[in-house]
Amino acid sequence: MSSSSIADKGKVNPARKVCANNPGTIRHSYSFPRILLANVRSLVNKMEELQIILGKNQIDIACLTETWSATEDSCSIPNYDSHFKPRLDKDGIPLSHGGGVAFFCKCTLPNRILSFSEIENNSKTEVLWLWTRPKNLPKDVSFMIFCIIYYPPRSGFKKELTAYLQFYTDRICRKYPFAAITLCGDFNELDQKWLSAALSLDQVVKSPTRSDKTLDLIFTNIEDYYCAPKIAPPLGAGDHLCIFWTPLSSFPPKPLISYSYRPITDEKIAHFKVKLSSKSWANILCLTNGDEMASKFSAELFQLYCDTLPVKKVNYKSNCKPWINKKILCLINERDRLFKEGFFQESRKLRNIVISEIRKARKEHGAHVLNKLLYSNPKNFHKCIQGLMGKVSSKFLLLDSNGNPVSADIINDYFTSTCKTHPPLQNMPANSAVSDIPVIGIHQTQLKLENLDTNKSVYPGDIPTKLIVKCAHYLSVPLTAIFNQCFVDGIFPVCFKRAIISPIPKNKTPKVPSDLRPISKTSIFSKFFESFTYNFLFDDIQDKINPNQFGFRPNHSTTHCLCYILDTVFKHLELSSSYVEAVFADISKAFDNLDHQTVIDNARALGVRDFVLRMVASVLSDREQCVVLPNRDSSGFT
Repeated sequence: MSSSSIADKGKVNPARKVCANNPGTIRHSYSFPRILLANVRSLVNKMEELQIILGKNQIDIACLTETWSATEDSCSIPNYDSHFKPRLDKDGIPLSHGGGVAFFCKCTLPNRILSFSEIENNSKTEVLWLWTRPKNLPKDVSFMIFCIIYYPPRSGFKKELTAYLQFYTDRICRKYPFAAITLCGDFNELDQKWLSAALSLDQVVKSPTRSDKTLDLIFTNIEDYYCAPKIAPPLGAGDHLCIFWTPLSSFPPKPLISYSYRPITDEKIAHFKVKLSSKSWANILCLTNGDEMASKFSAELFQLYCDTLPVKKVNYKSNCKPWINKKILCLINERDRLFKEGFFQESRKLRNIVISEIRKARKEHGAHVLNKLLYSNPKNFHKCIQGLMGKVSSKFLLLDSNGNPVSADIINDYFTSTCKTHPPLQNMPANSAVSDIPVIGIHQTQLKLENLDTNKSVYPGDIPTKLIVKCAHYLSVPLTAIFNQCFVDGIFPVCFKRAIISPIPKNKTPKVPSDLRPISKTSIFSKFFESFTYNFLFDDIQDKINPNQFGFRPNHSTTHCLCYILDTVFKHLELSSSYVEAVFADISKAFDNLDHQTVIDNARALGVRDFVLRMVASVLSDREQCVVLPNRDSSGFT
């Protein structure tokens, strides 16, 4: 295909371009991303400064070259999706030194990596393609494709790389004539004029990026939507200057990031206890319906909690690492100012000071946190160390065949479909006589409340577990009355049956709903009530359980199971006339696929009392759940 035909298909329609000398109102409605291009020369030790630069300049997409051995585990930034491609050796194994390219793209931008088999099989090619679709693009721009390239000096495959870039640029232009294409990176010895003609894209970087040479380039067909690239100081002690490429649209000041919480201090807890001690539950205790009692109790308790512990809103601008202090930020601002004004010698001195101050602050912060966590909960210690290493959990985004995010309703339908293979319970078991139902004592309820695990997450609409433990004495009276009434009615409260489902990926890149694992979050009082039901159930069947069952039994675990298996195997292997055969089975979705009627019938055959059967049947019937995704998309309760 000729260069002119590529230009016809690759260029955005000129009639819809926005020019700097014609800034009409139309340009303010576009939302092209802000781009950072940088040769980082080892990314791992520059993560703190990179995170500051991204936040300070509101960067949407960072295109990085020479990332070396950086990976998603070692280099991650909150609110950014990361994509890496390391340099490979002849055997296709990643190298720990030199080369490598990466993208950091804001999570708010739908993005994915474009994969071509020819790219993946070529160990010489350090190229990564990114697809994204920002909102409010012009009508003649359907989506954007970015390509980050690193061409090593004296690598000797100039023709192959140029032919490869020309072929795939042409291929994209043919298939997507309204795609905005941007190729950027460190091209070193490649002839930019010849490359621009071959790709039919304009090269927009005009200033030197290393000494007096322009090595970091941007080739694009949407240059009229963007300002001229601006040169900025390098990251750390790097020798390549950074490039900021911003769209023509005017941007408002960086919005404040805010979050809300309720401070639970000792003073607030004491105040809540006073309010709770004077609270009269007479309007609930006089009711004769356990379901209604539970609903009113939950609502009034949460309202008292909201009135006593009001929400506090905190605003902040930066999501920097915790050791980045005001002194470091001021030094970075001063370094940038000196560089813009042309004081390059002073800027380099400040650059070295910034690097030294970041190292010092990181070391002091690490020592402080370590001393604080030495005698704390091991879980908190491990979580803190993971955070310091940058290993934060990424927010997954499940996409359909068209590249659109899968809705929470579709995931919810998949989770609920596994429970619909069997019909629901048709006939509820008869309840026992009131005289045969044991009465739960107030002291039993208080003891269970005081032993609750305060590290468990809280269901929306519940008060924190820490408050429940502190106020166990005041909550035990109404809760005991509610539980006793529910056993008499043979009904598990409807408000306790609702669950919030958080899908957790089973692998790093989930592609279908079956790659997700549902994690259920229910009311703390629901779990509390279930524990009483479990105690009654276990009392009825504990002498009938197989002694070799190690699951769901107190004081038994997988460790006991392994010890039993090893002991049995070794005993038989010691006998010359004996041998060992073992069958291990893992039943998929075993609990979801159980027939509820079979569960009730088998429990009745084991001698479980009627009031317990009635409560188990009520627990299994008419449950509701709602799926909530990391992007705040949620389904309705079904």
